[in-house]
Amino acid sequence: MTSPPEGVTFVPNEEETLMEIYVDMQGPVGTPYEEGVFRLKLVLSRNYPHSPPRAFFFTNIYHPNVAWSGGDVCVDVLKRSWSADITLGHTLQVIRCLLIVPFPESSLNDEAGRLFMLGYAEVRGERGVIWAG
Repeated sequence: MTSPPEGVTFVPNEEETLMEIYVDMQGPVGTPYEEGVFRLKLVLSRNYPHSPPRAFFFTNIYHPNVAWSGGDVCVDVLKRSWSADITLGHTLQVIRCLLIVPFPESSLNDEAGRLFMLGYAEVRGERGVIWAG
């Protein structure tokens, strides 16, 4: 990858392994996450690019598609729709887009998923303070 997508900055990996990629992801403007910067790790398997990387948020983030414990990310591009043609840049862009448009029907954080189903604007106004920590 020549350069990261908008809102994503690479962070040096202290362990100097090519199997783990660290980034800081800025919360997209107009979302409950816009004031946050979130540390994310992509873990590449030995089978990469034939199998998808795994993604984890290190920064606590209250989001339907991110497990509160462990930070696992659930997004289709890392599961069923993965193909060897998908770049790491595209993967990071999709994860950042998930901060704009969550998919609460497939949540890892059930409480956040239920709240999001109530309505994005309502949740943002009443619960926005707890979205990023």
